[in-house]
Amino acid sequence: MKITEYRIVLPARCSYNEQRSVQDMLKSLGVIMPIISDEAPVCSPEIVFGKTNRAVSESLSRTLPLGSYAIVSEGDSIYVVYDNYLVATEAIAKVGELFREDVSLPLNIVETPDHSALCMQKANDAQIRVMTTNIVAAGDLDALKYLGEKYSVTYIDRIDIQASMILDYLPDFIGLQELQEGTVNKVEGHMHTELMARIGNEYTEVNFDEFVPVKKHQWTPIAYRHTKWDLLEYRAATNEEILNVMHRWQWGVYRRKEDGQLFIHMNLHGPHGGNQEFRDFMPVFFGRVNEQVKALLAKYPNAPIAITGDYNQLYDTPSLHELQKDTTLDTAYLVAKDTTYPEHYGIIDHIMVNTDAVTADTYRMIEDGLIYMTSDHRPCFVDLTVKK
Repeated sequence: MKITEYRIVLPARCSYNEQRSVQDMLKSLGVIMPIISDEAPVCSPEIVFGKTNRAVSESLSRTLPLGSYAIVSEGDSIYVVYDNYLVATEAIAKVGELFREDVSLPLNIVETPDHSALCMQKANDAQIRVMTTNIVAAGDLDALKYLGEKYSVTYIDRIDIQASMILDYLPDFIGLQELQEGTVNKVEGHMHTELMARIGNEYTEVNFDEFVPVKKHQWTPIAYRHTKWDLLEYRAATNEEILNVMHRWQWGVYRRKEDGQLFIHMNLHGPHGGNQEFRDFMPVFFGRVNEQVKALLAKYPNAPIAITGDYNQLYDTPSLHELQKDTTLDTAYLVAKDTTYPEHYGIIDHIMVNTDAVTADTYRMIEDGLIYMTSDHRPCFVDLTVKK
């Protein structure tokens, strides 16, 4: 059958990525077709994409292996489901390939995309993968509406995409910024709770309530792979130590279960240049972080450390010099050829490491198209090897 003999069905609340990928598929096939919502009555033959209200879609979604997609026919209709937004593009592109070859029914395809390229390889057992990602917050319902319009995806889509990205790259430690709780939840949920619910099978969050009891630490939460690491101690900067609740640092000390390797992970959100008060506070902020780092390294002299964050600082600024003072800290981004913050064309999201303790083997800024729909920052990760 030819694709024009079908009608295309998408979920009523489909993601931007689903719409875009289907339109790209049709363009590649040189056809123009109407795309309807699953709210329309069933009328075969259909090509149904995603988690729709069609019974076959719902059944396939329940049984689909992690990280996979399925293309299955029933009667004259074809159903395409995918485990997450990161494999949606590949699933929809596969449908295009099938129709270029004049597809015939029945179909029963289940595939797990091969992510064997360097950018998708998991860190080996000896390496430590550290990720930083700013999800960009919405302070109120107007801001939430603005972000939805700006990124062309719903609030929940943004969380789904970020969670899928994290589970795909599987870092040992994640530093998150601008992930909030309790301000936009009246409509669609808590950013922090929603994200952790999606990655909680792999990750445990560090609870800093005893240091910052009003949940203000949710601007800079950290999480770690509980299957590989045990948390030994942790702390967050208190409200008395910072000028603004966004501008915070917090950290944890961990021991790898397999071999007892220690690791220190700190995450921060640095002051931005929004007003003179914040600009004056920049060197003070990073000076206080420096004091904390030196205290940790004095207590754990052989431990590697990684400091993730939205620093709001370009490399080689006076404020970052305050952070690096009397340490071997340097940023792992120097191999990057692009910017982590495209709106102002600068690299302000860093992963700083103590270079006497670790080697940065692989650095990557994640540029997958979907990520551009979730934030004005680009996630980064680095694979570290501990020097012996």
